[in-house]
Amino acid sequence: MEREGALPIDYAVATTLAAHTGQFDLAVSSAVIYLIADLADHARQIRQALKGGGVYYATYTDYRGNPSLATLRAEIDRHGALPMQLHSLDDIALAFQEEGFSVSIRRLGLTDYIPLHLPDRFLQSVEDRLLYEYEQAYIFRFVAPSA
Repeated sequence: MEREGALPIDYAVATTLAAHTGQFDLAVSSAVIYLIADLADHARQIRQALKGGGVYYATYTDYRGNPSLATLRAEIDRHGALPMQLHSLDDIALAFQEEGFSVSIRRLGLTDYIPLHLPDRFLQSVEDRLLYEYEQAYIFRFVAPSA
């Protein structure tokens, strides 16, 4: 990764955000929200960690309409540290909106072929994989209110 000019960049990984109040301009989570049970608490913690006007990007896949949901949930719950949460897009947007964020969303766009590895332990068919990739994967953009 290259830096643009002389902008200061700090990278941080933390299990709690309490020590990082108002510290970040940008936060990113990739495929994490499906493991978070308390969305309101998560939105509050992200708000506290961001500077006014800071941005949080979060990817989320809404598997609720995917025929492979039972298989996905069984694999994640069996091997993951936390159980899978089935939030709706509305649940996520509302949690951040209620914390004062400006909320926007878009589908994740694909620009290349999707590699297939059959059989897939999470998705039961190629059709289910395409449904996930093209119709159920999203990225939220949450902009914190200015201070």
